[in-house]
Amino acid sequence: MQSVFDVVALDTNRTLQAPTSGLTDPRYAYFAKSPLEIRVGQFVELIVPLAWSRHVAFSWGNSGPQSITTHLLVTGCPYTTEHKDWLVYPGA
Repeated sequence: MQSVFDVVALDTNRTLQAPTSGLTDPRYAYFAKSPLEIRVGQFVELIVPLAWSRHVAFSWGNSGPQSITTHLLVTGCPYTTEHKDWLVYPGA
């Protein structure tokens, strides 16, 4: 995992598989799953640059095409004994 500013980490060490998504919008014909790790207590804002927005987007969970966005906000979860350092979202 590659950490950015010790706040968010993304898997940059492998090539993502990109099977077809089943969506009718050709901009999102393929999808890839990737884990996301966020430091406990941090607010993260992920933005797809405008120049890439016709080809790349985020979708969170299995909530269908209505959840596709180029601007993803993840609010910080507080420290607990269960979540001490990083919150891991597996991308599954």
